[in-house]
Amino acid sequence: MSIVVAELIASREGSPSKQTLQYKVAGVTGPHDDAQVFEAVLETAPMTHNGLARQDEDIKIEPQGNGLWFAEVSYKQVTLQWPSQDGTDEFKGPEYAFDTTGGTHHIEHSQKTERAYGSENLDFGGHIGVNNGEVAGVDVVIPNLEFTERHYLVDGRVTHDYVKLLRDTTGTVNKAAFRGFEAGEVLFLGARGDRTDPGYWSVEFMFAVSKNKRGIVIGDCEVGLKKGWQHLWIHYREEKDDTGKFIIPKPVAVYVETVYDETDFTTLGIAQPVLGTL
Repeated sequence: MSIVVAELIASREGSPSKQTLQYKVAGVTGPHDDAQVFEAVLETAPMTHNGLARQDEDIKIEPQGNGLWFAEVSYKQVTLQWPSQDGTDEFKGPEYAFDTTGGTHHIEHSQKTERAYGSENLDFGGHIGVNNGEVAGVDVVIPNLEFTERHYLVDGRVTHDYVKLLRDTTGTVNKAAFRGFEAGEVLFLGARGDRTDPGYWSVEFMFAVSKNKRGIVIGDCEVGLKKGWQHLWIHYREEKDDTGKFIIPKPVAVYVETVYDETDFTTLGIAQPVLGTL
């Protein structure tokens, strides 16, 4: 009978800085059954979980009888030990920087038309800058967030394969929640790294955030969800007003397009910085 490792339903308890995965290990036999359990759990449990590092020395196993075992695998934030210039050790954790300077976005539809002046007050349905059936729109300032994290990784972590992983993850969005943001809101802009201290790499990870939006109403069309880095565009049909003198663009369809692949950001293998504790 082969050894089977399965995660329990009650697994994944904890906090953003410390979590535990729980497993059931079945089919273990022989005089060294505990060693078999450890080996099977290490092969199954991921090295990182939600940006936290696996703590191999804290793995707990408990026999249940008849070849059945329970195992707990702990994951924690990791602060690497960084050698100082004077020969003593000091702790240096991830560094975090952010920029919320407003970005700009081109919109064609307002939230509300407050008032129209003039002799011909046509109803354009909230569309902005309509002339000869064309919608000009306007650029507006929107909430924007870009942040960087600098992590200090030991030599063994930074390999050619890891660098290729960073390359392949660049230009993708988070498949699951990341750093407190919903799936689809965080875009990985890439990383820069250099080896400035013996045994360590300084790697800067760059991200941008765009909020998910729900319940977007444009004309008679309602969009349930547009993820942050999806692209929304409107298809118009030209119609004449009641007088027959003016062409008014009417939105007849709204499209939400996926333009970035989604990836699992836990593969980056970086612990989440704790703000205010640097």
